[in-house]
Amino acid sequence: RYGALGVLDESGNALAEFITVGVDEQTHRAIGALPKGLGLLGAIITDAASRRVADLTEDPDRAGFPPGHPPMQSFLGVPIRIGDRVFGNLYLTDKTSAEVFTDIDQELVEGLAGAAAIAIENARLHTETRRRQDTLVAFEGVARTLLGGADRDELLGEVARRARDLAGADLAAIVVPTGDRDELRVELAVGAGADALLATTFARGTSVSGHVLATGDRVAVDDLAEDPRTGPFQARGDLGAAVFVPFEADDAPFGTLVVARRRGRPRFAAFERDIVSSFAGQVSLVLHHERQRSRLRDLAILEDRDRIARDLHDTVIQGVFATSLTLQGAARLVDEPTARARLDDAVDRLDEIVRHIRTVIFGIESPRRGDDGMRLRALAVSQEAARALGAEPRVTFEGAVDTLVVDALADDLVAALREALSNVARHARASTTDVTVSADETAVVLVVRDDGVGIGPHPRRGQGTRNLEERAARHGGTVEVGPGPAGGTQVTWRAPLGR
Repeated sequence: RYGALGVLDESGNALAEFITVGVDEQTHRAIGALPKGLGLLGAIITDAASRRVADLTEDPDRAGFPPGHPPMQSFLGVPIRIGDRVFGNLYLTDKTSAEVFTDIDQELVEGLAGAAAIAIENARLHTETRRRQDTLVAFEGVARTLLGGADRDELLGEVARRARDLAGADLAAIVVPTGDRDELRVELAVGAGADALLATTFARGTSVSGHVLATGDRVAVDDLAEDPRTGPFQARGDLGAAVFVPFEADDAPFGTLVVARRRGRPRFAAFERDIVSSFAGQVSLVLHHERQRSRLRDLAILEDRDRIARDLHDTVIQGVFATSLTLQGAARLVDEPTARARLDDAVDRLDEIVRHIRTVIFGIESPRRGDDGMRLRALAVSQEAARALGAEPRVTFEGAVDTLVVDALADDLVAALREALSNVARHARASTTDVTVSADETAVVLVVRDDGVGIGPHPRRGQGTRNLEERAARHGGTVEVGPGPAGGTQVTWRAPLGR
């Protein structure tokens, strides 16, 4: 009346899958979780030998049935052997034509198990061969994408899509270090729920991705939803088995490839994990080549950047500044209030233009100087967020931020900026984002303003806001989240100086 196939995990000591026949869907739901291979099922796994039982309720190895399980009496269990390894077991219960299973029944089922073993092994070999061929095809596709002149985002997207398809996964993601040495970011994700993961950041030190980057080891996770080391992947709640593998160049990991399946799907088999690792190893060469190509391209344009910076400083800023002084002088000669107000507004606008140009000059010159101050770090975070936002934020600095904002305060301000921009990317649906970092002898203030949908009359205080508040509180600071002056949302993160 009932039959089941129990597939063993790689250890050979527990069930990885349990496929049933004769039990309807309603009964399945009533039973709940599938068996783990304890009791009589566990004894057959341990002994790796056929076993017949006339009455399950009287067997000394029985573990009992869970609530909702149909009653069963007669039982026959037979192992399926592939070579010297037990692949799984066939289980039959409640023979319909007699009260118990006979010797002939056992011989027939053992013969069936032998034939099944041959078919399973042939199917496995065929699948592995096809997957390895698919790996070569996938790598060739990535290489063609690079040689076709694709930019970094297109290349990473191709890598993630190929990895997802190769592994038979529902999701693939690429995790990389950020400018903050203690954080990692989901640089790219494709598949189920990818948009919610894109550009999210999480702590490096305690994460699986951080371990992979530190050691170069591959890590398999049975259930992402239950593993706090997996950061935003755990937060999804619907992801189960996953594999984390490193991208490496010159024996140094520079990123992590993550492939994951939804909960309820099988774990990744050993050969599937090997294929993902092999693909990541091959692709690492392509990504390393792309990084080198990008560096050479950057070197080629540095001279032009220096020239542009000099021209902006020596010509454009001086011209705008001279015009501002002229307008200030003219304003003093004008008595009509409206005209004078317009001249004053024009002077203020020119001052703002000068600040923006100085920010641009700093961004141009900093890579050549090798600076790692507050300005450069804020610009780097803004550039990182550009793809998720759809456009690079406009960044303005006021005051001596590099001198006044240092050490732990600088780290927390950079992290707060990254969190605020990530929130804009995920929730605001904004077309423009403005960032202002200002500092004087009393305080540093970070303002992130967008033109998106706004926060509504009853905003929900999520984890992102709590993170901002915690970072500000470390320095005796505050966070304000509210509507912007012209719509959208404005986040103001403030911390006192000189404490």
